[in-house]
Amino acid sequence: MKNKNYRPLGLTVALTVAESVDEFDRLAGKVGACLEEAVDNIVYRGGMADFRDTFLHGDASKNIIGVEEETGIEREFETRELKSKNADGSANTTDVWTESEAVYFNRVKATLVKNGTYPSVEAVLAHFQDLANQVAASITFDPAAAEPKTRAPRKASKENLAIAQKYIDLGKADKFAALLTSKLGHPVLATLEALAAGVAEDLRNQEAKMRQSLLDVDLS
Repeated sequence: MKNKNYRPLGLTVALTVAESVDEFDRLAGKVGACLEEAVDNIVYRGGMADFRDTFLHGDASKNIIGVEEETGIEREFETRELKSKNADGSANTTDVWTESEAVYFNRVKATLVKNGTYPSVEAVLAHFQDLANQVAASITFDPAAAEPKTRAPRKASKENLAIAQKYIDLGKADKFAALLTSKLGHPVLATLEALAAGVAEDLRNQEAKMRQSLLDVDLS
């Protein structure tokens, strides 16, 4: 055994730990225990974090469309003002998730069942199994990699925000939200960010239909 320094709560303390792989296995009472713990630790800190982020939010570099983009149900976040200021004196802000990954995915499942897209939560999970397999296959086991950082929420584009703001300024935000709700099949709130997200989803749907129509052209 040996002593190793750790820094809980900013303090320095020496803890007694195993000095070798063989000693670790002997203390654990299982051959291969050290390797198993090391692998699980890397997967927990890196692989699972990568999986959840890519599964929910996609990764364009891997041609993976995540749950958020496929369903159009956006994970909730809010913009918070920081104490620091920008160079021009304006407020410095940052976007932070207000839903955990688990809470968000549970809401997605419940919404897809409630709006009749799927008959049950089990059916939703079955639908996303192929995506889960695709994401899992894209993850590399890399003990040398740094622990991944949480991806920040994606802001709505200026163009979509402008469209949403137009209807808000006209006093027709509720009517526009109702229209998007009808077209998209899930509730859209009459707020700037929610309306902009609804516009983005509607445009994606229209683009998908146009793309399919081009594939279906009869050139005979």
